[in-house]
Amino acid sequence: MKFYTNLERTNFNWFGVKEIKNLDTLDEAQIKEMMKFTFAPFIPYWAYSFIRTNWDFLLLRYLAIFIFYIFYFVFYFTFIFDITFRNIKSDLTDSFPNQMLSKGLILIGIALVLFLVLLFAAEICECFFARRLSWNRLSWKDFESYQYSESQWNIAGMVFLAIRILGILFVVTMVVIMIKYMPNMQDFKDLLLHA
Repeated sequence: MKFYTNLERTNFNWFGVKEIKNLDTLDEAQIKEMMKFTFAPFIPYWAYSFIRTNWDFLLLRYLAIFIFYIFYFVFYFTFIFDITFRNIKSDLTDSFPNQMLSKGLILIGIALVLFLVLLFAAEICECFFARRLSWNRLSWKDFESYQYSESQWNIAGMVFLAIRILGILFVVTMVVIMIKYMPNMQDFKDLLLHA
């Protein structure tokens, strides 16, 4: 395959997805095996990325976390500043905490959605390149041992992706049920007080 260059070193290369180590010793079927999509990056705690030294994709995930915390701290400092400013003006009303809470929940909700989208995008991106990077960055006895190891990681990734999808469906179902059966938050507060 002339699209890829031969990588003759095993040291880390940031986003080196167009290189294949020992390209001249691999046949067409082995190169196609490295091009396959893998579900391994969906394993929890980013274990696959740590073990396979995919630091570049870990950096993308940490960037998603950083963006979430930026939104969170913007809400926090806005809330503190607003309370301080209103105390100085003696303009605190009964509806103020509810207004700030609703604004804050919207901001944190946006941050959470953005965080999950960025995290999922980084994982999907890694799914396309993980096999190739694993071959390039680790030392393998032979191609068969590499292939066996990657197939085991792929199966585990499928299982954890299925668990994640079921968890998301459960949360969405619970939110829909709460919205449908508890239209008034006062009912929810009364339910908590009388429990």
